Parts: sequence; structure tokens; C-alpha cells
Amino acid sequence: MIKVEPAACCIQGLHWELFLRTASLEQLLTVLPSLGFRDDTRIPELRMFRNAGGERLVVVPSTGRVQLRLDLGTPKAGRLKRAHGIAEAMASQLTADSSFLSPD
Repeated sequence: MIKVEPAACCIQGLHWELFLRTASLEQLLTVLPSLGFRDDTRIPELRMFRNAGGERLVVVPSTGRVQLRLDLGTPKAGRLKRAHGIAEAMASQLTADSSFLSPD
């Protein structure tokens, strides 16, 4: 449901692009608190969410872009696994309620 790719802007494996396949941004925003992400938005054009581990989600509503930014302290060898783990947790939350599934 969520495709994960390394962001072109980061060669350290800290920034990851998340592509929602069957959910909308609005649906994603509703599940973020249950995943430990709190709203840290300062301007509505760039929604920011942060969890206790220092990881951030950047959401650009006008383009639909979602970027995961891992904490700098995340071990290099575990960054890909961590990014996929967060994406899988999001996907699991989104599919927990069938109202989040888009009809095909």
C-alpha cells in the first residue's frame, strides 16, 4: 500500500519518499497520532509530524508528497529496515479500517 524509495536529495539514507497507493493524504493524517507522530506544523503548506524517536514526516498537501526523515542517530545499516517498518505500520493502520480503502 505504501511504496518506499530513497529520496534523491539524501545520500545518507536518512530521507525516504513514501508513495500512498490506496489511501489519501487525509486518511494518512488521521492515523499518524496512533503511530506516535504529533503534529508539528508551522505553515499549512508544509505539514510536519514528529515522533518521540526524532523521526519526522513531511507532507506537502498541494503535491501529495510524503517524505520520511529518519533521526540522524539511526544506525546506517538499519535505515532501510526502519523506513520500511514505519511504512508498514502506516499501511497496517490504514487497512485496519476498511473505510480507508479506495475502491478500484
